[in-house]
Amino acid sequence: MPLQIPDPPLLVAGGLGGPLIMWTVTPLRNALTLGANNRQASMLQLYRQVFASKPYGGGGYMAAAACPGFLVVGPMYHVYNGFIGNSAAACVLTATNEALIFCGSETKNAQVAIIFSSSLSLLSFSSLSPVHFPVLLLSILPLLLFSSLLSPACSNYGKKKKKPFPMEKKSL
Repeated sequence: MPLQIPDPPLLVAGGLGGPLIMWTVTPLRNALTLGANNRQASMLQLYRQVFASKPYGGGGYMAAAACPGFLVVGPMYHVYNGFIGNSAAACVLTATNEALIFCGSETKNAQVAIIFSSSLSLLSFSSLSPVHFPVLLLSILPLLLFSSLLSPACSNYGKKKKKPFPMEKKSL
């Protein structure tokens, strides 16, 4: 199966739209990171804490990873599926790719959020290193999401159901 390059609108959406979205949701991601460390804080308190410092701190790391992430993950599923011929194995490989692409930048974003919101200093990891946290654990969520798309309920969604022929009334 030859490698097919996606259409230009899809390339623009992945190359520009993906990083823009990942950068835009950075304050939410930072609030979630702070909330994981402070269970007593309300949502409003967390957002105040995020916006009191640098709300988009660390978002550049996620935006940088989003460009290859959005451009590579979707097409790689089709490449793997065409090469292997097994959609479940293609899902596992694609989920692993996604974890490898985003693991370092997610970790770095979380570190920056904590550093900007407090006086803590943490051991810093490179955003390009995908191996400092268990990548298999980070592969579980994308794997579940991708595999749910292969379920019969999802694959039959939108298909018209054939109605059975009505029984003809026979006259006596």
